[in-house]
Amino acid sequence: MLSNEEKRILHLILEANCVASIGMLQPYLKMSRTSIGRLLYSLEKKGFVKRFRIKDETYAKIVSTQITSLRVLFGIKAPTLYLGLLGLPRPEYPEPVTLTSLKLLEDTGIKILEVIVATSREALEKHSQTLEEFTVKKRMKISYILVSPDDYDHCLTEIKKVVEEKISKYNIVCDVTGGTKIMTLALAEIAHEHNLPIMYVYLEKMKLIKLNIEIWKAIYNIIIK
Repeated sequence: MLSNEEKRILHLILEANCVASIGMLQPYLKMSRTSIGRLLYSLEKKGFVKRFRIKDETYAKIVSTQITSLRVLFGIKAPTLYLGLLGLPRPEYPEPVTLTSLKLLEDTGIKILEVIVATSREALEKHSQTLEEFTVKKRMKISYILVSPDDYDHCLTEIKKVVEEKISKYNIVCDVTGGTKIMTLALAEIAHEHNLPIMYVYLEKMKLIKLNIEIWKAIYNIIIK
């Protein structure tokens, strides 16, 4: 259970890109540094922040797994990042699944600012030109996570690094359609841990399916353009 003071502090830290010092918080709070420090200690015990020190100042950073839920709680908008998986071309459907997914998200009114795709080197060589032509045209930044597609721990580690790096700036939509089953399982686990919306594209009908629908409902107002 969060007190009103704790909610106020979390709101302020979220608006400061998820990390703030006591000195940064104090002008917005009518309380002493000691009182703010006690509240940050309480929030750390409850699992919402991690405290750390730089020189003589105490900072607090929101735990990555809490960010999306807190944005929903406070109605804080952020740009949207698409995180997907890339597999080798299929004879019956040569277009990169990522490209299909981005088109379907655009049709639903979700504006994607950045695209990150977990992929093997072989799949990247097959699809990169097509993806980059599309994303340049749409003014989306695109980058790739090179993974060993059949190594679960490697996929989990590499994808998680990116989520934890990017989540303070973006709302992240996870697409589990492409890639190997191992890649899908890794991305789904990370999405579940961070309360991120998960999507899947039913290619035969060109239909976007929202898998964890309750999270989609909760997050809709902070990701829709």
